[in-house]
Amino acid sequence: ADADADADFARTDAGCALADTRAADDDVCRLHDGAYDETERVQLVALGNPHMSIDEFSLLAALCRGRRKHDLVSLIVTSGREVRDLADEAGFVRPIETFGAILLADTCWCMLAPPV
Repeated sequence: ADADADADFARTDAGCALADTRAADDDVCRLHDGAYDETERVQLVALGNPHMSIDEFSLLAALCRGRRKHDLVSLIVTSGREVRDLADEAGFVRPIETFGAILLADTCWCMLAPPV
């Protein structure tokens, strides 16, 4: 295997390879401000596939705090109910929902259908 290609992936505890999809603060702000060309317009940001961790909730809350998502972009976050409850108790849910995200518990993207 090509070592350079493997550098863009991280191994989870389960051994699954995940692409490094971390967005830079500039990317998040660009989406927030709507400063993008119409040909590259983002319509949906889906996080938590399969489920958000408590650490990811913490990071997302920090990014969302005091901001509002662009009206033309949907943000959907999936998590397990227990983690969502922990995130709520820790104060992470409110800034994410205020940002405009939809939080779904105990479901998987393969189970979602319109109008979600």
